[in-house]
Amino acid sequence: MDREGTDRVGTTQTTSTKGSTGPDTNSNEPHLTDPSSTSGLEGNLSLLAIEETPRRCSSTDTTNVHQKTLKTLRIMYIKELGPTIPEVSWDFFAGAILPHVPADKLEKICKAVNASDTLVADNRWKVFPLDSSNKKMPVEDVTFSVMTTIWDRVVAIAETELNKKPTSRLQSKPTQTMSSETALGASFKFDAITTSIISRGAGTGPDWKIPKKKSQIQQPSSLVPPPPPPPNTSSTLLPSPIIPDKLVVNKEVEAQQQHEALSREAADATTVWEYKCQSNPKETNQNVLQVVGAASHILHNDPCRRHTFGVTIEDKRTRVWYFSRSLAMVSESFDFISENRNRFIHLLVSLAFATDVEIGFDPSVKRRLVQHDDAESVICYDILVNGRWYQTMDCLDNYRASRVVGRATRVWQVRLRPEEAKNDEEKSATYALKDVWIGETARSEKMILDDICTRVNTVYPISDFEEGFRERYFMDILADEVVRVDGSDDTLSNFLGAIPFPKDYGSFKLEEELDPPTLVTTLRGSQSTTPVGASVPDTTEPSGNRASKASAPSFEARQHRRILFRDVGKTLGKISNLQEYLTHLAHVTKGLEYMHSAGYVHRDYSPTNLLVCRGLCKITDLEYCKQYDQIKLNLIDDAAKHGFKTGTPAFMPIEMLDGRYQFRPVPGPAQRSTVLQNLNFLEEQENWAPAPTVVRHNYLHDVESIWWIAMYGLLTTVPVNTDRASTAQDRQLEVATAVFRNRLECSIERRSLIQEREELRRLRNQILPHEYYDSSTLVMGVAVYLVNEYRIFEQFSDTYNFSQLSNLYMRTKGLYEQAASVAVTQTMDLPGWKSREIEPKVQVRGQKRKQNDEQTTEVSSSKRNKVGQA
Repeated sequence: MDREGTDRVGTTQTTSTKGSTGPDTNSNEPHLTDPSSTSGLEGNLSLLAIEETPRRCSSTDTTNVHQKTLKTLRIMYIKELGPTIPEVSWDFFAGAILPHVPADKLEKICKAVNASDTLVADNRWKVFPLDSSNKKMPVEDVTFSVMTTIWDRVVAIAETELNKKPTSRLQSKPTQTMSSETALGASFKFDAITTSIISRGAGTGPDWKIPKKKSQIQQPSSLVPPPPPPPNTSSTLLPSPIIPDKLVVNKEVEAQQQHEALSREAADATTVWEYKCQSNPKETNQNVLQVVGAASHILHNDPCRRHTFGVTIEDKRTRVWYFSRSLAMVSESFDFISENRNRFIHLLVSLAFATDVEIGFDPSVKRRLVQHDDAESVICYDILVNGRWYQTMDCLDNYRASRVVGRATRVWQVRLRPEEAKNDEEKSATYALKDVWIGETARSEKMILDDICTRVNTVYPISDFEEGFRERYFMDILADEVVRVDGSDDTLSNFLGAIPFPKDYGSFKLEEELDPPTLVTTLRGSQSTTPVGASVPDTTEPSGNRASKASAPSFEARQHRRILFRDVGKTLGKISNLQEYLTHLAHVTKGLEYMHSAGYVHRDYSPTNLLVCRGLCKITDLEYCKQYDQIKLNLIDDAAKHGFKTGTPAFMPIEMLDGRYQFRPVPGPAQRSTVLQNLNFLEEQENWAPAPTVVRHNYLHDVESIWWIAMYGLLTTVPVNTDRASTAQDRQLEVATAVFRNRLECSIERRSLIQEREELRRLRNQILPHEYYDSSTLVMGVAVYLVNEYRIFEQFSDTYNFSQLSNLYMRTKGLYEQAASVAVTQTMDLPGWKSREIEPKVQVRGQKRKQNDEQTTEVSSSKRNKVGQA
């Protein structure tokens, strides 16, 4: 059962009516009274629409993103960025963002260009005698094909003045498809593109044949094939600066040269250009859609990238775009033909003569073509960490790398370059390398782990303390550093340099209504307000995409870090043995106790954050860990007040999803000693008033996340060679899809899964395979213990002593161990689970579900494996 966490799973919405709740007084099934009990757990689960919430609901957090159409992908990328992005003045954009051009040199270049009779006439570009909007039936491809003429002539003048060769060129081939090393977005087409003169691609243009072995850029996926190779060509020799690992046959050089002029490699793209002949909201929206989609693809396609640029033109109104992992940003618009021609000259010279670092390439990553003995080849990367070069062997994870702004986490299996290895042991050793962008002020993973290990057994005492706990429960980090670029840390602050980000920046709407309402232009902060430092807009400029300054978007300055782990391991979601899966969760529960003894909460458990290394399951991805005392004292985690949710889809605690306490105490004191003997404490809670205080993540929430992971192992797998009918598996698939999905709120159905025993009973008896009866009973016992502890905490939150949680960790660990002892060993993915198309379904299944329930017979006692001797 090659299971991945649902941070890889998309969204399906199936709405069902709620099943009956309350105790089954007529049931003859056994009751679980103790972790070492010899009986089962009573419960009942109906088919429910159980909603999930990610830390940010992301349309691109799924493997199915590769199956989307081009238009759908572009729309998803727009939604990822949000409704608006920062809009800044030209002066700031040119001074802080664009590649540097000396002011005195630029002034001379502008004078020379404007004095050229072949370039400028009547105070406008000679090749644009009329605005495209004034032409009769203008053709976009024809109108803007002359852009390359302007580029070439301006660059020629600048080359003389700057006394250096250009590094980029502009290609205007609007009908040609960009070739790419990733299938995702391989069919992107641009009106024009600025590319590096020295190619970095694994093969130039359409004559590249994809190697049989997958690229290490991303996990295998492809519904969009690359362009077919031209006649009489097979593959292409990697041009400089690509470094071949083995000699490639030189007969392919000629084919490369023939197609070099048509090269549209995503690896070479530095700036995407999109044109429209008319200036109106519809055309602007289309340009924005295309340039954002292109930037997303370029950054996702190539791990060598730190940022990229874009240019959009509608008629004569021009905007320049900047995309990085910290933010997406756009300049104010300007007239590139006449009024602000010097700005356009500045833009061309900046892009044409930019260094690799200025244009967005990472000098600490080198592309390499590895030629295998069987004539297969694969694109790898040499990555600099702690002064040594490591070569990628396989891509382990590229979670959210397709998002423009964000962490862009990539994880590779790597080894030292042969020339870097000092001995045979280093030559054969493999490691895991994580490349990630985190907040500039955030602590690194190693800093957090060091602090946890220092504080263990000092905040709360831990029984049976182990001296080697760090190696048993946490990853061994060999290096954790900020990436260095040109002698400085790779951060947004260092990129901007001495130029502070403007406090009065505006907002640009990424998607504008085609018929925007009439606005009062005299109001402060209206869409017609000109930001400080911006030029007065031309009357022909559509103002629809200008947003109020009051709604100016925020962004997070990020730092680029790399973490090298000693062990590669594999995610818990890839364990194909339910017995082993539950055994690892028992081990992880002990790791939770160590974090508790240090006063830390993790806040982001998922199957992909638990790695099995050398037989032990270890806790990783510690970036979101916080000290609970600081959260409680409101020193951090203020984002909870504003609805920001931390965690991974499907495994977040329901209280964090819903933003309010869910386990209000029932009348009468709760007693730990009797809770499992009296299961009637799960009562209806819909009419309870929400707790008055803000919910903050505590230790119990981490225990709940591990329970969701256990339930995931039960719901998304089936025994090998199971004799279940396909209809039964379809029902299980429906429940699994409903439970583990992405939503921005917690539904009442999701709450019932952990709160109401009738829901658990139906899950065990009618949904899960009968082979899972015993193990699921024990796993559900964890929820019983946990809910009772929640109730005690929320009844006595002011005086609750978290030091007493060691008993809860011991009991839950014991239940997982017992569940593992009676679990099946050979399991596989639930049929249809991975391939299921995740799309919203808005339909009510009330009466139909009820009829299905009446037709469903419970598992016969003869097929149940009693827990008696567990």
